[in-house]
Amino acid sequence: MFKQELPLMFPDDEAVQAVAATMYDPFEYLMLRHQDQLLKTDFTRSLGKISYHIPCHLRVQNIGKKTRDLLQLIPNTQVTTIERCSGHDGTWGVKREYFSDSMKIGKPVFNQMIASDPDYICSDCAIAARHIQQGMDNHRAQKLHPLTLLCLAYGESKPVSSEQSMAPQPSHENKKSMAKISRESLMTLEAYAKARQQFRSKVIEHKKNRLLALGEQVTLLFEDELTIRYQIQEMLRAEKIFDEEGILQELAAYNPLVPDGTNWKATMMIEYTDPEERAIKLTELIGIEDKVWVEVEGHEKIFAIADEDLDRENEVKTSSVHFLRFELNHAQIQALRCGSALRIGVNHPDYNATTEAIENPIREALLSDLSLP
Repeated sequence: MFKQELPLMFPDDEAVQAVAATMYDPFEYLMLRHQDQLLKTDFTRSLGKISYHIPCHLRVQNIGKKTRDLLQLIPNTQVTTIERCSGHDGTWGVKREYFSDSMKIGKPVFNQMIASDPDYICSDCAIAARHIQQGMDNHRAQKLHPLTLLCLAYGESKPVSSEQSMAPQPSHENKKSMAKISRESLMTLEAYAKARQQFRSKVIEHKKNRLLALGEQVTLLFEDELTIRYQIQEMLRAEKIFDEEGILQELAAYNPLVPDGTNWKATMMIEYTDPEERAIKLTELIGIEDKVWVEVEGHEKIFAIADEDLDRENEVKTSSVHFLRFELNHAQIQALRCGSALRIGVNHPDYNATTEAIENPIREALLSDLSLP
């Protein structure tokens, strides 16, 4: 406001211009002192691993990554930088009707912040940091402001935080790994700009064999390497990410959404065109994501493991989008290979739907995601 907007609003006001000329972001000022060799760098404490988020308001100031640069001066401290929207957007992300959307938007940031298993997470925007911490569930990292981290590095006493959590991040084990998205498979921004229209058409056609309707209001999109690679390419394009670190962060965020060989991973969408009806139905459908199942003939139903990264519902309503994993055992995969029927359904008190036996080409697409252990 003081550096950019007010000077534009009052271009002839000398007082406004004088204020703008002497207004600095804290770390912009500190790095200027460092440039003049006036900043003390006798840090007495290393901070281990830090995941640092650059908020939108700092990016538009176009001052560079001053917070990161200063934190990197601290000995034996590794700083991982994430530069994209956290999904909070002022008060928008805390409003009941938008909260689930804000968490979905922030998911890639949450995953990237977790990826390095940091000791601390921080952002120049305090509300973005709180939003990110919520999206990271119970990760052990402590959330502190960058200025507080700087105080720690200078030897100040460690602050007591009621929000600190030491619980480990939940994970599932014993996955059989299939091909993930590699760095080499991604196009540069320039190459993607040229190929985008043709690539999008290919993905749209590909998704036709991966979309499955459960009744009129619920749709499952079974993800695979191509659909997730498309999402990564679109995100790189939208965020103009071309540096190697940023690209690797996107891969780390999205690769967990690719099937592992013993499971299906699906995006579940609850769709009501009328906003008022949608608001009512989402209150009635709490828990629906846990009631979706797949059934291989002759075997027990496999219920979805839903939203492993974060909760997308609260006591009032569920989200319109969920991420599901269906874990199959060796016998179920073998039975499908031998031709056993596959059915998919949802059994919720307020919403029930069951497919007929899944036929090709959808069945063929789903079987391609599985490999025998």
